[in-house]
Amino acid sequence: MYASGIGVAEDKVYAYMRVNFADLQGLGSTASEYKSKLVKLMTLSQIETAEKLTVECKQKAYKDC
Repeated sequence: MYASGIGVAEDKVYAYMRVNFADLQGLGSTASEYKSKLVKLMTLSQIETAEKLTVECKQKAYKDC
């Protein structure tokens, strides 16, 4: 949804964060493949921000993310 702006504002950082959760939880190769596609559309700064948000969200037990 975030990657293509369906129902929400397009935001590659949040899209990466969400798919990163799925990838880190081992929810299949689809998550890894999609994350690889997103990386090609993002700047290094966006990727770093998304990685940071992933860690922060996990520390907050996924609340308010």
